[in-house]
Amino acid sequence: MVSRYAVEERRFILRVDSERSFEGTCSPGALHALAAGRLLSEGVLGGRRVAAIDVTERDDTIVLHAQVRPAEAHETLSRDRRAHPHPPPQEALHEMLRELFRAGDQRHPAGGVHVAALCDGERLLHIQTDIGRHNAVDKVLGAALLI
Repeated sequence: MVSRYAVEERRFILRVDSERSFEGTCSPGALHALAAGRLLSEGVLGGRRVAAIDVTERDDTIVLHAQVRPAEAHETLSRDRRAHPHPPPQEALHEMLRELFRAGDQRHPAGGVHVAALCDGERLLHIQTDIGRHNAVDKVLGAALLI
Protein backbone atom coordinates (compact mmCIF):
# COMPACT_ATOMS: atom_id res chain seq x y z
CA MET A 1 0.00 0.00 0.00
CA VAL A 2 1.37 3.41 -0.99
CA SER A 3 0.91 6.28 1.43
CA ARG A 4 -0.60 9.45 0.04
CA TYR A 5 2.22 11.24 1.85
CA ALA A 6 5.03 9.36 0.09
CA VAL A 7 7.90 11.61 -0.90
CA GLU A 8 8.39 11.68 -4.64
CA GLU A 9 11.90 11.00 -5.88
CA ARG A 10 13.06 11.70 -9.43
CA ARG A 11 16.32 11.20 -11.25
CA PHE A 12 17.95 14.44 -12.42
CA ILE A 13 20.79 15.39 -14.72
CA LEU A 14 22.36 18.84 -14.53
CA ARG A 15 24.06 20.03 -17.70
CA VAL A 16 26.24 23.13 -17.71
CA ASP A 17 26.60 24.77 -21.10
CA SER A 18 25.47 21.48 -22.74
CA GLU A 19 27.97 19.26 -20.89
CA ARG A 20 26.72 16.63 -18.44
CA SER A 21 28.02 17.77 -15.06
CA PHE A 22 26.04 16.29 -12.17
CA GLU A 23 23.35 13.68 -11.71
CA GLY A 24 21.43 12.16 -8.87
CA THR A 25 17.95 11.98 -7.43
CA CYS A 26 15.85 14.75 -5.93
CA SER A 27 12.40 15.80 -4.86
CA PRO A 28 10.89 17.54 -7.90
CA GLY A 29 10.25 21.01 -6.40
CA ALA A 30 12.42 24.15 -6.62
CA LEU A 31 14.43 22.76 -9.54
CA HIS A 32 15.86 26.10 -10.69
CA ALA A 33 17.12 26.68 -7.15
CA LEU A 34 18.59 23.16 -7.05
CA ALA A 35 20.55 23.79 -10.25
CA ALA A 36 21.84 27.21 -9.18
CA GLY A 37 22.73 26.01 -5.70
CA ARG A 38 24.57 22.94 -6.98
CA LEU A 39 26.62 25.13 -9.33
CA LEU A 40 27.49 27.40 -6.42
CA SER A 41 28.26 24.66 -3.89
CA GLU A 42 30.41 22.70 -6.32
CA GLY A 43 32.50 25.76 -7.22
CA VAL A 44 31.39 25.83 -10.86
CA LEU A 45 30.47 29.50 -10.75
CA GLY A 46 33.85 30.89 -9.56
CA GLY A 47 33.73 34.33 -11.22
CA ARG A 48 30.74 33.40 -13.34
CA ARG A 49 26.99 33.84 -12.92
CA VAL A 50 23.93 31.82 -13.87
CA ALA A 51 22.55 33.23 -17.13
CA ALA A 52 19.64 30.80 -17.59
CA ILE A 53 18.24 27.52 -16.32
CA ASP A 54 15.79 25.47 -18.36
CA VAL A 55 13.98 22.43 -17.00
CA THR A 56 12.97 19.53 -19.27
CA GLU A 57 11.11 16.49 -17.98
CA ARG A 58 11.66 13.28 -19.94
CA ASP A 59 10.07 10.01 -18.87
CA ASP A 60 11.42 9.47 -15.36
CA THR A 61 14.29 11.99 -15.62
CA ILE A 62 14.46 15.74 -15.08
CA VAL A 63 17.12 17.47 -17.15
CA LEU A 64 18.33 20.85 -15.89
CA HIS A 65 20.13 22.91 -18.53
CA ALA A 66 22.20 25.71 -16.99
CA GLN A 67 24.04 28.38 -18.91
CA VAL A 68 26.75 30.35 -17.14
CA ARG A 69 28.46 33.55 -18.22
CA PRO A 70 31.32 35.64 -16.84
CA ALA A 71 30.16 37.82 -13.97
CA GLU A 72 30.28 41.59 -14.33
CA ALA A 73 32.43 43.48 -11.82
CA HIS A 74 29.35 44.78 -9.97
CA GLU A 75 28.03 41.21 -9.52
CA THR A 76 30.93 40.02 -7.37
CA LEU A 77 32.12 41.03 -3.93
CA SER A 78 35.53 40.43 -2.50
CA ARG A 79 35.57 38.21 0.58
CA ASP A 80 36.49 41.08 2.88
CA ARG A 81 33.39 43.06 1.80
CA ARG A 82 30.90 40.27 2.57
CA ALA A 83 28.78 40.58 5.67
CA HIS A 84 29.73 38.50 8.69
CA PRO A 85 26.47 38.19 10.66
CA HIS A 86 26.54 37.46 14.36
CA PRO A 87 24.69 34.42 15.64
CA PRO A 88 21.11 35.12 16.69
CA PRO A 89 20.17 35.28 20.37
CA GLN A 90 19.44 31.83 21.81
CA GLU A 91 15.65 32.31 22.02
CA ALA A 92 15.49 33.56 18.42
CA LEU A 93 17.55 30.56 17.33
CA HIS A 94 15.18 28.21 19.15
CA GLU A 95 12.17 29.80 17.44
CA MET A 96 13.83 29.55 14.01
CA LEU A 97 14.54 25.86 14.61
CA ARG A 98 10.92 25.27 15.65
CA GLU A 99 9.80 27.03 12.44
CA LEU A 100 12.20 24.91 10.41
CA PHE A 101 10.86 21.64 11.82
CA ARG A 102 7.23 22.80 11.45
CA ALA A 103 7.88 23.51 7.76
CA GLY A 104 9.13 19.97 7.22
CA ASP A 105 6.20 18.47 9.11
CA GLN A 106 3.64 20.57 7.20
CA ARG A 107 5.09 19.85 3.76
CA HIS A 108 5.71 16.13 4.40
CA PRO A 109 3.68 14.91 7.40
CA ALA A 110 4.98 11.33 7.13
CA GLY A 111 8.63 12.48 7.19
CA GLY A 112 11.27 11.19 4.84
CA VAL A 113 12.71 14.57 3.89
CA HIS A 114 15.54 16.83 4.92
CA VAL A 115 14.81 20.48 5.64
CA ALA A 116 17.32 23.31 5.21
CA ALA A 117 17.04 27.05 5.68
CA LEU A 118 19.00 30.25 5.31
CA CYS A 119 18.60 32.99 7.90
CA ASP A 120 19.77 36.54 8.32
CA GLY A 121 20.32 36.15 12.06
CA GLU A 122 16.78 37.24 12.89
CA ARG A 123 14.44 35.21 10.70
CA LEU A 124 14.41 32.36 8.20
CA LEU A 125 14.65 33.69 4.65
CA HIS A 126 14.46 30.50 2.59
CA ILE A 127 13.21 27.06 3.63
CA GLN A 128 13.53 24.06 1.30
CA THR A 129 12.87 20.34 1.59
CA ASP A 130 14.27 17.45 -0.40
CA ILE A 131 14.88 13.74 -0.03
CA GLY A 132 18.61 14.48 -0.12
CA ARG A 133 20.20 16.66 2.53
CA HIS A 134 22.73 18.11 0.07
CA ASN A 135 19.88 18.90 -2.34
CA ALA A 136 17.95 20.72 0.40
CA VAL A 137 21.01 22.86 1.12
CA ASP A 138 21.63 23.45 -2.59
CA LYS A 139 18.00 24.54 -3.03
CA VAL A 140 18.36 27.06 -0.20
CA LEU A 141 21.61 28.43 -1.66
CA GLY A 142 20.10 28.56 -5.13
CA ALA A 143 16.95 30.31 -3.94
CA ALA A 144 19.10 33.02 -2.37
CA LEU A 145 21.32 33.26 -5.44
CA LEU A 146 18.40 33.62 -7.85
CA ILE A 147 16.71 36.55 -6.09
